[in-house]
Amino acid sequence: MLNIRRRTVWWEAMLDSTIDVGFMIGPFSAPNVETRVFGREPMLALLPAAHPLAARKTLRLAELAEERFVLRAPHS
Repeated sequence: MLNIRRRTVWWEAMLDSTIDVGFMIGPFSAPNVETRVFGREPMLALLPAAHPLAARKTLRLAELAEERFVLRAPHS
């Protein structure tokens, strides 16, 4: 069964054995928890079609250094 929840919710569920496995993006460490890389998830840059970088197939992070942007919430 798949449940999508915030990190704190599934962490509590793992501690009380409600779930057996949790998946997340990003680094994580905690006592009595083993982590394994399950796959590689590319990060996508969402750009308006008229943006000067929109025609590019790939971008380097440095090319976005002066851009205003939004990231997902920490611990989500």
